[in-house]
Amino acid sequence: MVARFISSLILYGSLLATLALSAPTFLPPQHLDSVKATMRPRGGGDIDSTNNVNTIEPSAPIYPSSSPADPLYSVEESQLRGAIYIPPTFQYGKGSKQTVILAPGTAIPAGTTYAHNFAKLLSQSTFGDPLWLNIPGYTLGDIQVTAEHVAYAIHYISGITGGQNVSVVTWSQGSLDMQWALKYWPSTRGLVSDHIAISADYHGTKLAYAICPDFVQNPLLGCTPSVLQQTYDSHFVNKLRSGGGDSAYVPTTTVYSAFDEIVQPQADPSASAFLNDARAVGVSNNQL
Repeated sequence: MVARFISSLILYGSLLATLALSAPTFLPPQHLDSVKATMRPRGGGDIDSTNNVNTIEPSAPIYPSSSPADPLYSVEESQLRGAIYIPPTFQYGKGSKQTVILAPGTAIPAGTTYAHNFAKLLSQSTFGDPLWLNIPGYTLGDIQVTAEHVAYAIHYISGITGGQNVSVVTWSQGSLDMQWALKYWPSTRGLVSDHIAISADYHGTKLAYAICPDFVQNPLLGCTPSVLQQTYDSHFVNKLRSGGGDSAYVPTTTVYSAFDEIVQPQADPSASAFLNDARAVGVSNNQL
């Protein structure tokens, strides 16, 4: 099923290329409302909600921790669960389709990012059953906290789909969030069939300060935590990459281009999205 999922998604290669080359990795918060106004769901409801009501309980307890090997969550479970948007099309593991969690990049909610492209295509396909993760604060906060949402979502969705494994698609910073979750919540690794990372910045980006241009001249003006953490070779990035964090924990496909906005460098052999495979789980790095 995993191989079928990967091969089928490759059929949408032209869409991947278009998105990777044209869609911004970051969206300034002051422009977010105007974009969201043009992308409201036609069926009602807020596709970018961080207060979703998910009443189904997982088959086994997953909070405050799913395993003795995992750290305790620092975020309230109501917030972690509320960030998970499950569309009406979701089958809860009852069909033959692979469950797919879609996680966003910096400053753009997952609903706005995916609802009208990947989520729509997957829900109409025979192989993918999508849902997405809306991070409170538009993913601008501490990446370590954002990663808690990713780890919880993996356990929760597996727990309400009969213990099935999930696939995860991430955009830009979402890939850092995912890698941090896999590294520090090791119980998630056995629940992920495969990971597709689009325009990932596993090494950070040399253009991070373009989001906070005044910060360089006057640090007192401030900048959001996740942007600072994504600067090239930041303390956060070096911590993530240490101890084998620069290698995949689950089968991973990366997709990126030398023309990706904000995330640079993205040209082989120095692409920030390039992921090693020291654990031999299977990695495919693809520069478009």
